[in-house]
Amino acid sequence: MRALFSFLWRRDFLIPHDGIQKLVDDHIPYRNLEDAKLPLHIVTTDIVSGDSGRAVEGPLAEAIVASTAIPGAFAR
Repeated sequence: MRALFSFLWRRDFLIPHDGIQKLVDDHIPYRNLEDAKLPLHIVTTDIVSGDSGRAVEGPLAEAIVASTAIPGAFAR
């Protein structure tokens, strides 16, 4: 168990997100949420409070990567 915790503290992810980042970059023609032709909102969850929210502006790939994260796998 100790080895698992030390692994998590060295990285901020359990599974690398490079593949998702590349997929978004290769197949979506815009980089920011506000540049979408139709309004695009990415649902998010605050890890601490558990409250849901939504991303409506900013980097698209970052919002998508964050929405695919497994919160329990991240070190604080």
